[in-house]
Amino acid sequence: GKVIKIRSVIKLYELSTTPPKEKRFVIIGESVNEFALLFINSNLNENVHRPGSITHSLQIAINKYDGCNYLRHNSYVDCTRIIPKDKITVISTITNNQDLYLGKMDHTHWNAVYTAVVGAPTISPKQKKMFKLV
Repeated sequence: GKVIKIRSVIKLYELSTTPPKEKRFVIIGESVNEFALLFINSNLNENVHRPGSITHSLQIAINKYDGCNYLRHNSYVDCTRIIPKDKITVISTITNNQDLYLGKMDHTHWNAVYTAVVGAPTISPKQKKMFKLV
């Protein structure tokens, strides 16, 4: 089967969104028990992330035509916050439904996303350290 690890792009049903729905994520880091995930959004909410703001600068654009076949649309990786998820739950969910594994982020995008997260003032140093994002 597919190996779920850092740089994997996956789909999970997310209950924290309004309304709850299937969302794309990239795994940015891991601790002993958890993966650190980032939301991949197909549009940028400029009411939340105003142009020129810090949070706007932490939305990393990824274009579908760049060979990112894990996307349906041009998208943005939200590097303002980490979504921690239990590792065992994530792995078993995807093992039971291989369609939820979408691929692996390429190095160019990965480096941009990783750098943004490490520098993000919106993520606590404690959380960064826990997921080795320092």
